[in-house]
Amino acid sequence: MIDLFTQAIDTAISNAPANAVDNKLTHAQLVDRMAYLKSAIAALKEEESAIKGQLIDANLRVYESAFYRCTVAEITGGTKTDWQALALSMKPSKQRIVAHTVPTAGYFRIDVRAKKTS
Repeated sequence: MIDLFTQAIDTAISNAPANAVDNKLTHAQLVDRMAYLKSAIAALKEEESAIKGQLIDANLRVYESAFYRCTVAEITGGTKTDWQALALSMKPSKQRIVAHTVPTAGYFRIDVRAKKTS
């Protein structure tokens, strides 16, 4: 699947309009370039999400390649107080604070950094 994805990206790159930074493009070419970039970014984000899911599912917290180190951290959910709603009520009490406090969802954070070389 990755080979097909790589081929699709390579094909899209070779068929893409010229780089807008290096060349003077017409407005129509700029629109084409923007559409290409948005579709490439969407495809890359989709692949990134799939890779993140695989790393999370593997249930390890540290991964290393020849050049990169990747850490996975699970961030637990907390609470969030709707201070605007509380302030609008003009009578903040412990009961009102509790009534406007909702739990937040936990999430995973994945950091990838280049390894130090000596």
